[in-house]
Amino acid sequence: MKTRTLLKQRGQLALVGFGLWFLLALWSITAFWSHIDRLEESYNLGAKCGALAGEFALLAMVFWHCFNRHINVRRWSLIFGFILGVTILLHAGALRGMDEAEVSRRQTEDRLTEALTKMSAEQSAAIPDSRSRGGRREAARTRAQIATGAQQQVAEVIKERDQIIRSSSLLPRWYLDKWCYSVIFIASLALIGILTLMMMNRDDVDEDFDGVPDHRQRSSEFPSELEEKQVMFITPDCDSSTTVGRLSDFDRKRALQILRDHLREIAPKGNWFKADLIEGGVNIRQYEWDRGNEQTIASTKQSNKLLRAVEREGFRARLRDELSRRGFQLRKEI
Repeated sequence: MKTRTLLKQRGQLALVGFGLWFLLALWSITAFWSHIDRLEESYNLGAKCGALAGEFALLAMVFWHCFNRHINVRRWSLIFGFILGVTILLHAGALRGMDEAEVSRRQTEDRLTEALTKMSAEQSAAIPDSRSRGGRREAARTRAQIATGAQQQVAEVIKERDQIIRSSSLLPRWYLDKWCYSVIFIASLALIGILTLMMMNRDDVDEDFDGVPDHRQRSSEFPSELEEKQVMFITPDCDSSTTVGRLSDFDRKRALQILRDHLREIAPKGNWFKADLIEGGVNIRQYEWDRGNEQTIASTKQSNKLLRAVEREGFRARLRDELSRRGFQLRKEI
């Protein structure tokens, strides 16, 4: 006998999505905050919080992809999340490349400065002191030229270091120091705004996450023979024209339980049905096991007309006809 999986599909998506987001955040946030520290911002903490706009927007997209009831929002959250994640990683990689080049050149510069200082000291020490005033003046001028030459070499190395740092990054230095966080923030606002607009569309609502919009599953009602009718209940104190109650005043929970009994009787071996009340009707799904996962193989949403008819004669036959037409697998009648 197959056992139920620990997590359903949406739970698995959420676990993987939030895990990847957490690792991406660790990689990018450390790069962003290290860069902000080097910029020596006046309000360092505020700048660091603002730099997290991209990661926060990406977290929202992961959540919406896993749990939002709109099909298009789920789809585009995945697409936009991939684009935003790549953008964040590109900026983090550019900042880290610039840091690595700067550290490497600083080490080279320190070693060169130390070597030139030592060499200048040795050269200066090798210049003999003269007792005459002219000789001392010449020796001082020679030492000054040696020191100036060493300083020029260090300056050239520093200039060369700045050029290498600029060329070592995927993005220009002026952009990384001034605009990169604003660009990520603007992109995050734009993508979140588009997804928010998509949530206003009611045509792609999918409450049961079966990939089919709910309104398509309500396109036709239960068999026409079971059309809703108004029924009169007559009391001894009233004449035949007095309406005491209507058929619409019924117990939906009791009708749901009777429907579930019918579904249990017509379910084939290896499959099972689930039925739950929704606004204005009932949602019926059929499941089977697929490699240990509970998979939906058919679903339909029916109005309250079906619930009102559960105790009528011939209901099960009509139920079988409707479910067969909707693609459900049913137990063969004996």
